[in-house]
Amino acid sequence: MFSFNQGDLWALLTAVSVAGALVFGEKSLKATDAITISAIQTFITAVISIAGALLFDDISTITKIQPESWAVVIYLAITCTCLAYFLQNAALKFLSSSLVSMLQCTQPILTAAASYFLLNEKLTFTGMSGAVIILACIISENILEKK
Repeated sequence: MFSFNQGDLWALLTAVSVAGALVFGEKSLKATDAITISAIQTFITAVISIAGALLFDDISTITKIQPESWAVVIYLAITCTCLAYFLQNAALKFLSSSLVSMLQCTQPILTAAASYFLLNEKLTFTGMSGAVIILACIISENILEKK
């Protein structure tokens, strides 16, 4: 039986936010450069993340965080946020937001492949079926878009 859980709501909100960021980025890049748009997106992400941390996390543990952990946080912030936003916006200069969105749908598949090769993890039948469905949807969308 179908049920809509809290995680489903967060996933839907995330998908809508990413779609909005792609459309906003594509339209905004006509008037400004990818670095400016990426900086705005990074600032908004930082504000929302800090607000979420202050609301939902125990901030008294911040003083106990080891320097190595802060290095990981900084690395992830730079590569997974700043660099990712910049590369996404740079791609939007040459590709449509719908194509970039479809390419981003391959992230779970690439993550599973990296886990297989780097960590020797196995993909279940359900996971493999999901990967096939994602790829089939991307391929069919590209075929239908050209007609």
